[in-house]
Amino acid sequence: MALIAMKRGTPMREGGPTTANVDSSDVDAWRKVGWELCSPVKDAPKVDLDTLTIHELRALAKDNGVNIPAALKDRAKIVAALSPAIEGKSGPLD
Repeated sequence: MALIAMKRGTPMREGGPTTANVDSSDVDAWRKVGWELCSPVKDAPKVDLDTLTIHELRALAKDNGVNIPAALKDRAKIVAALSPAIEGKSGPLD
C-alpha cells in the first residue's frame, strides 16, 4: 500500500483538511472530487513514463500543468510533451 500526498485549495467542509495521504488505488476517486497530487519533493522517485498508460500520462500531465489536447492520441508525442515538466521536478529521466 503506497500512500500518495494530495491537496486541495479549500476544504470540502468548513474546518476540514486540505491535505491527505491517500492509498494509490484511491487517487482517481479523490481527483474526481477536487483533490490534486502534491508537488513532488526533491527526493521523489524517478517517473518512468514508458511504464505508464495513456490515461496515467494524461493524469500526470494535468498534475504538472501540462496541457495535452484531447485529440492527441500518439503516446510518443504525449511523452515528449510531458518529459520536460517531469524532468524539471524529478531530475533527468532514466
